[in-house]
Amino acid sequence: MDINEDDLREEILKPSSKLHRAYYLGMATVKQQHRKNELDLAAAGSPQAVQRTHEYLNQMLEEIRV
Repeated sequence: MDINEDDLREEILKPSSKLHRAYYLGMATVKQQHRKNELDLAAAGSPQAVQRTHEYLNQMLEEIRV
């Protein structure tokens, strides 16, 4: 990309920017896929995945309460 790093960062932080939307949509997509993978692993019996899934659910409940 032919853009200064600071300018790019500033554009991503601007809520009205197309880059802002694309960046956060990409982050949400990756986060969703990661959590789906964790759920799949937990369903297959991975103790670590079960623990992380439990932590994700607790975090989601805390976010709702705020």
